[in-house]
Amino acid sequence: MKRTLESARRLGASSHPVLVWGEAGSGKRRIASLVHAFSDRKHVKAALFHCRPGPAIATVGALFGAERDENTKRQLSLLETSSNTAVLLLHVDQLSRDGQERLADYLETGTFTLLNGLSVLRSTARIIATATVARGAGLQSVIRPRLLALFAGLDIEMPALPDRLEDLPQLIQHFTAEAKGDSNAQMLGMENSAFLALAGHHWPSNLRELRQIVNQLVTLPDTHITSEVLRPLLNTSPPSKPTAPFSEREWIIEGLKRNRLHRGKTARSLGLSRKTLYNKIKKLRILE
Repeated sequence: MKRTLESARRLGASSHPVLVWGEAGSGKRRIASLVHAFSDRKHVKAALFHCRPGPAIATVGALFGAERDENTKRQLSLLETSSNTAVLLLHVDQLSRDGQERLADYLETGTFTLLNGLSVLRSTARIIATATVARGAGLQSVIRPRLLALFAGLDIEMPALPDRLEDLPQLIQHFTAEAKGDSNAQMLGMENSAFLALAGHHWPSNLRELRQIVNQLVTLPDTHITSEVLRPLLNTSPPSKPTAPFSEREWIIEGLKRNRLHRGKTARSLGLSRKTLYNKIKKLRILE
């Protein structure tokens, strides 16, 4: 997560377009908003545009504008009205082929043409886009090659939750504070068995699924969370591929690898005290 925040800060400080991509529920919209918050345009609220399948006039026309005809007035484009800020273009992968090509034209030249029109218009609106990519797939599966090339080196990949298990304690704390409406909310008391259950889950809906689980946990009268408490919550989550659960030894080894064998950082990332981690390393004969 620290690497993601560093990328958001670095790219936010530039004037280039940015693409935030990853699986559904991985937190793309939050990071896209953060990129804008780090920019010199942060004092002007970013415009929000959801790319959805539909008639060209409602999708491409709304973003790029449409020429008037005998029945309708000229449709003002979002790029025109947002020239002094950014456009958060959500789900750009759902933009039509024509829409993606028009967006590529705009990123290359800073100009665009109205739908059904010939006039060339100019805008300085900054594009911060998100794209949803299925687990195991690449951006090239959802973004046109020409448009994708324009985001090269200007993208932030949101890793799936199973690939960032070291963030679990911090994420649980964040969602706990969010659910309670208290930034100083006490951390949920979770046994090692509970962390092992979370680490072994497939997380098909990523952060969205974790947030839902934490929202349920904070309503429980007993704040001492075990794997038995978590099991029914994980079982009621969307169906997932069967995944072999981590053993405690594998869990600790994975944590050590992610933290380059730094024991203090590993203890914090696993939600353990340093003394407890040392005892477990010795007991499980790790690093011998």
